[in-house]
Amino acid sequence: MRGWLGEPEQFADPEFDTIAARYAASRELNAAIAELVAPQTMDALVAEGQSRGVPVAAVHTAAEALASEHFRAVDALTDLKVTADVTLTVPAGPVIVDGRHTGVVRPAPEVGADEPDWAAGTSAAEPLGDVVVRPFDGLRIIDLGVIVAGGELGRLFADLGAEVIKVESAAYPDGLRQTPPGMTMSRSWALTHRNEQSLGLDLRHPEGAELFRRLVAEADAVFANFKPGTLDSLGFSYAQLREINPRIVLAESSAYGPTGPWSDRMGYGPLVRAATGVTWLWTSQDAEPGSFYDATTVFPDHVAARLTAVAALAALMGRDRTGSGAHVHIPQAEAAVHLLATAYVTEAARSAGVAVDGDESIHGVYPCAGEDEWCVISVRSEADRAALSAAMGAAFPSRERTSFLTAVSEWTKAKDKSDIAETLQAAGVPAAPMNRAVDIPVDPQVVSRRLYSDMPHPLFDVPMLCETGPAAYTGIPAAELRPAPMPGEQTRQICHEVLGLSDEETDRLIVDGILFTQ
Repeated sequence: MRGWLGEPEQFADPEFDTIAARYAASRELNAAIAELVAPQTMDALVAEGQSRGVPVAAVHTAAEALASEHFRAVDALTDLKVTADVTLTVPAGPVIVDGRHTGVVRPAPEVGADEPDWAAGTSAAEPLGDVVVRPFDGLRIIDLGVIVAGGELGRLFADLGAEVIKVESAAYPDGLRQTPPGMTMSRSWALTHRNEQSLGLDLRHPEGAELFRRLVAEADAVFANFKPGTLDSLGFSYAQLREINPRIVLAESSAYGPTGPWSDRMGYGPLVRAATGVTWLWTSQDAEPGSFYDATTVFPDHVAARLTAVAALAALMGRDRTGSGAHVHIPQAEAAVHLLATAYVTEAARSAGVAVDGDESIHGVYPCAGEDEWCVISVRSEADRAALSAAMGAAFPSRERTSFLTAVSEWTKAKDKSDIAETLQAAGVPAAPMNRAVDIPVDPQVVSRRLYSDMPHPLFDVPMLCETGPAAYTGIPAAELRPAPMPGEQTRQICHEVLGLSDEETDRLIVDGILFTQ
């Protein structure tokens, strides 16, 4: 990026090689980048960025994303007959199994097309005395995943009892290993990699590759989320993994998928959101033109991790039935499009000239008493409008959006946000207070559901608030909270217990740089 900017002297200091320094100078850096990109087209910038190794993506509309050559080329879209005379282009689903998209099988049935058929009731599993049993006990996973999507995928299985061996590289450390000055471990790593073990291993060394093959031979699954082609270049394509272990399941995710015009692009969450239309959707009728609310990793990172977990579990269940493993791949771009399919199909319908009923709902954010306090209110129907009017004690304002927002804001601005939400909820109108991050753990609903737990870690002075587990299960115990490991912390243990190496051989491999330990 520095080269693309023309090597500006103000950013030449070596300190700008650190994230902290770049973040501190983000205002100046962003201004310089804005000046560079302003006169250029999106396509030209994407091409130049890719050639320079700088991650860049165009901000597409939903319609532009669906019309892209990439999604068509990889069969991520399909033509679906939605009525007798209307066929629309819709997302096919984000799951690729053994190279083929799975998803849309048939259109939604007509109302009343099927007879009710109720499944027999089931009871929760009874605990086996004092023995703690988790559904993935005995499952061994070799985890090559990195950053958010890869890290969360492994944790979801570790939380449910799987033995997850995180393979780490000394030359290419996981991005979540980056720590602020003075810290030994990042909070992100501690939260994402609990219940896992760390093996320090150089996969690019022939002896390291051989050790990895021995791990695969006795494993149930391999997880990865590298750029497509990386595993192949290491000598561990799915075909090669199957030669080692025909029952192995390979579960991967990547930014844009293993094939297609965009497959070799660098991609992180913000870029994927921009290229697929999510950023364009993530705005408001009340926002300034050209502004977007893009500041979360939920789409696609966390969503992709959980979709990959579901696909991996399905593949493992299928393997137990057929005896053969499978290769599942979740392109994060397709995960984002799939989860917001209604918005994309609506855009496709409009682009095709199909009449689409307008949504007369008004979803507003309103000021409340106090500094920077807000509430949200959704008015979906005439019944909601009447109930809101009664609560306001006034004739209902104009249906024109601006006048509506102004009138409701006048009513809310002197009231407590929680009182407003309680009053309107009682009247049947969807409403809620704006919570900040610190408000979430003490929210009564969150507390009642035991969504979070305090997780201690020996490297942190106080316990960290963490997700209790993937779901509030009835017959499955809460996840263990074993501390996330340091790099290579369990290298010796894994070499002894899993690979059967002697202490002398392990020491030699460490001295030769093939293994490393903390």
